[in-house]
Amino acid sequence: MNCVEVFSEHTNSVNCVACSPDGLSILSGAGDAAVVLWDLETGNSVHMDEAHGWVNSVAISPDGLFAASGEDDATVRVWKLTDQMGGRVFRGHTDSVNSVAFSPTAEFVLSGARDQSLRLWQIKNGNCLHAMDEHTGSVNSVAFSPKGEWALSGADDGTMRLWNLSEGSCIRVLEGHADRVNCVAYSPNGELALSGSDDGTVRLWSLKYGDCLDVLRGHSNSVISVAFSRDAELIFSASVNGVLRIWKTGVVEGSRRILRQTPEKILSREDQVQYTNAKVLLVGDSGVGKTGLARYLALGIQDDENNSSTDGAWATQCKLHVAEKSDGVEREIWLWDFAGQVDYRLVHQIFMKDTAAAVLVFNPQNENPFEGLGQWDRDLHRATGRPFAKLLAAGRIDRGGLTVSRERMRPFMEARGFQEPLHETSAKTGEGCGQLQDAIVAAIDWGGIPTTSTPELFRRMKMEILQLRDSGMILISIAALRQQMDMALAGQAFTLAQLENVVGLLEGPGIVQRLDFGDVILLRPEILSRYAAALVRKVRKYPGGLGCIREDALLSGALDYQDFQRIHEDDEKIVLRALHEMLVSRAWCLRQQGDDGVLLTFPSYFKRERKEQPGHPSVLVTYRFDGSVDEIYATLVVRLHHTTAFDAAQLWRFAADFITQTGADLGFALTHRPEGAADLEIYFNANVTDDSRVLFLRYIDNHLHEHAQNVQRLRNYYCAKAGCGRLFSDRELIDELLSGTEICVVYCPKCQNPIPLRDPIEAKFESLAVKESARKNEDVSKLKVENESTELILVGHCYTIVASANQIYRGYTNSDHGIDGEIEFRNDAGEATGKKLYLQLKSGDSHLRHRKRDDSDVFAVPKERHLRYWMDQAFPVMLVIRNSKGEIRWMEVREWLRRESEDGKKPVKEIIFDGEPFTEFSVRRWRDEVLNR
Repeated sequence: MNCVEVFSEHTNSVNCVACSPDGLSILSGAGDAAVVLWDLETGNSVHMDEAHGWVNSVAISPDGLFAASGEDDATVRVWKLTDQMGGRVFRGHTDSVNSVAFSPTAEFVLSGARDQSLRLWQIKNGNCLHAMDEHTGSVNSVAFSPKGEWALSGADDGTMRLWNLSEGSCIRVLEGHADRVNCVAYSPNGELALSGSDDGTVRLWSLKYGDCLDVLRGHSNSVISVAFSRDAELIFSASVNGVLRIWKTGVVEGSRRILRQTPEKILSREDQVQYTNAKVLLVGDSGVGKTGLARYLALGIQDDENNSSTDGAWATQCKLHVAEKSDGVEREIWLWDFAGQVDYRLVHQIFMKDTAAAVLVFNPQNENPFEGLGQWDRDLHRATGRPFAKLLAAGRIDRGGLTVSRERMRPFMEARGFQEPLHETSAKTGEGCGQLQDAIVAAIDWGGIPTTSTPELFRRMKMEILQLRDSGMILISIAALRQQMDMALAGQAFTLAQLENVVGLLEGPGIVQRLDFGDVILLRPEILSRYAAALVRKVRKYPGGLGCIREDALLSGALDYQDFQRIHEDDEKIVLRALHEMLVSRAWCLRQQGDDGVLLTFPSYFKRERKEQPGHPSVLVTYRFDGSVDEIYATLVVRLHHTTAFDAAQLWRFAADFITQTGADLGFALTHRPEGAADLEIYFNANVTDDSRVLFLRYIDNHLHEHAQNVQRLRNYYCAKAGCGRLFSDRELIDELLSGTEICVVYCPKCQNPIPLRDPIEAKFESLAVKESARKNEDVSKLKVENESTELILVGHCYTIVASANQIYRGYTNSDHGIDGEIEFRNDAGEATGKKLYLQLKSGDSHLRHRKRDDSDVFAVPKERHLRYWMDQAFPVMLVIRNSKGEIRWMEVREWLRRESEDGKKPVKEIIFDGEPFTEFSVRRWRDEVLNR
């Protein structure tokens, strides 16, 4: 086969191509931020409207009229090929867009992104019809069904999902790959599908039955593209190492039978299980009997009145006594009991996603249960973000009947959408518990829950992990889990990749959590709620109401535990580091250097009141919104602080003052409103330029539209005449005039001075330049938060791995000299020996570049004085680097530098980094080497 043409206009790697329906042109996207349309007959090229980031995916619509691209700047761009310029930009994703596809009718574009979501866009107006976010990893590939009513997606979570696009809902989850899914494809009639993975396999699926029909093995590297032939008798698969394989299947579409006629080795069809899994929450204020009720429903254990209140979220698997569906799909329920104390609500929301039903429990003796129930109802709706069934239950009815009559409860239930009847329960006598369990089963919309198809091996692994969890174990390393699984599966073969993928599948719904450091699995992630509550209580007691805690106090466990039982010290240290990293990565706190160490400041828990200031500037814009108000407010403060344009100056109780780069003052104040809503009032001093005002406003506007619901922007207008400054308060007239197309003006009610409504601030607020500037500031802010988080991950990995090897790790607070910490080794008696390794920690791909000529990784030393310092150390110096994939390697550089520099005689500016994995085993090996020298 000969190459007939070479197109070489791109200046960086070409990442994606698409062919037009008539076969006369192709579209290409590259790392040079360009999308190019090539004429195959003439070889001429046309640059489409320049992209704004690395182009990951391109597509041409089936009618040949439109082109689309997915880019690293989190945008989808759509062009009309006849115009070639002026493409429409679709914004909504919050991270790199990896894949785009057109519907068969060319009315819609589907995109999949690193933010773990898919979005369905309407081409004619750019509206996002559905945002689908049930994957728990980066979405790498999307595809429309032949008729356009369904879609497939493949993701880093190792699953392929089938979506109903009319409802924006996932209807099937297909498990089986041992690594991330890179590519998916439909067969011509839409009944079969393909998925290709980093595990080197291609899987052939029946979408009608949810079966994996065959596993195609033969590739020795990641499969990055798959496709069917037009008659579905051939399967094409391409690997990252340049190998293309063609598989002859003899498939007859519409049948569950597949005749394998390929020379490649294909496994027999796996034993598979299909099930649906519903999450049910028990919530309510503390002391209403939730724990006893949960234990009775889940385990049949009667309440002996010795059940203590729940410390953080507790969960167990509730097996339902119901018949399987006629198609053999098993039903499961996970029952979650949430602690009622307000201190726990910081972390509760993490576990509330994908709720199928909620039981709100109240004290029947409470004469006014409505306020507490209403607050829980609002919290649930904000956290879940989607419809779910709601039931109302009175707990501990054996202690006395309802104080509030059913007649008073009925309007509340109707207004809030609770299902009848009101359940009166007692976990002590069992009264009403059976009826409540039946009501839970009946209330769940089982058809709305995806059916999961999983290999029997995966199912067995899941059950073994759940047994470890239910045994009370808190943490386990992946190596120890593998040993446990070897014993439990009685010799059944499995790979480490399969085990890790199963852990990831349990991590999605919050059942377990693989920590970002130390190769450790948190079997009971809900325990983070307990420690978060202890942290919040400590923060609230900080002197002066400043909402702070010293970082070393958090990591040492100096919190306000009240009466809950702490876990083992070794486990607690790891849990506290996981909590610390979570708080920073979610931008719930500011991490700042204080006089005596690093302080963590929580904007939502600041209690210092700002004194009345007669000269305080007027409010220019008010935003009204719904959502997780405290979290939205905290992340706004933290991320604004991390921008290049603004810096936090003063924090108050639900107010924050900032300064611009020129020292001008601006800020906002939050006011909580009923039903979980809030007002955010934004103000500026007179010396703030219009450019800074609109950038500040645009940043806040973007943040609220990304994180809040029902966002409403209310612009305030003041008379500009000297000595007047009267607010024009007729909001109805303002809205009426702004909805028109003519230039609109109102007049000051005091002095009749004209007040233009479309003033320079409004014009700039809508400008593309301001939107782009706000986006760049957001990128900078997110990068700073991410860098802080990855640094903490690397430190946590060092601490955890060294501790697991029974050695001593110490971090340094000032590493400007080129060393971030040390490992001191113990002797066989467990005593510190004074013999050490020094560590220099680096996180991020920017620290290494890959050199093609010798296939090596090169580390450029940022400060040359570090080289001499490392060479002069009495103990070995280890360079530790974590890349964006989470891989952590280390390499001894003291001796390497001495050798390459001939003991300092020759200059060395870079290190050829040939690091090994930083594991418990490698720490022990270095211990033996250092102690035996």
